[in-house]
Amino acid sequence: MKRQTTISGTVLPVLRFLQQRGILCFKISLLRRTSKGYLRVLALTIFGLLFTTSACESLFSRDDSLPVFNGVTTEFTLTRSRIRAGEQLEVHAVFHNTGKTTQVFRFLDFGVNARLYSNGNLLEDSCEALDYPVQSLELKPGGIREITDKVFTTSCYKLAPGRYSIRFKYDLGLLQDEMLRKQFREKYNNPPDAVVPWDGRDHAFTVVK
Repeated sequence: MKRQTTISGTVLPVLRFLQQRGILCFKISLLRRTSKGYLRVLALTIFGLLFTTSACESLFSRDDSLPVFNGVTTEFTLTRSRIRAGEQLEVHAVFHNTGKTTQVFRFLDFGVNARLYSNGNLLEDSCEALDYPVQSLELKPGGIREITDKVFTTSCYKLAPGRYSIRFKYDLGLLQDEMLRKQFREKYNNPPDAVVPWDGRDHAFTVVK
């Protein structure tokens, strides 16, 4: 029992550090369910691969549940889940370069291609199609940038009090690599507007009087 405690106490902090650095390719929770012998083998294997982790990076990123565009993930959260009728949604985005080279990530305002839903039904967007300026962020390897902005829900939708959700979408036309654009089009069954899930999640919110 004493030896098992020593192994957990010394190895698990190291595993957490490797996971944060994108080196660990599996969940720490899985290790807790393995036997003591397997834990030792896994720890030795990780240390042996410490300087040869390119294969690991290709399998998962630290944000392994998020879509990756040009090596960059974007995680959205709503700053408030309840807004009054006529108010705009405020969105916080975290951009993370999961790769080992500097990336210039191109994107449009968060609300440009966003989709709003009510009870699972897509709501009609009343905004006119306009040309919006392309924004960009330079992210060094492992770099993280955060932006908070408003989504123009009030000008494009007439939202009565009730429950809604918003999905953020990414325009594949912003990717400068044609091969990447082709891969994403095929992955999402060639959407006619070349717009695909940005973070792959529904963000619920409520409108009140």
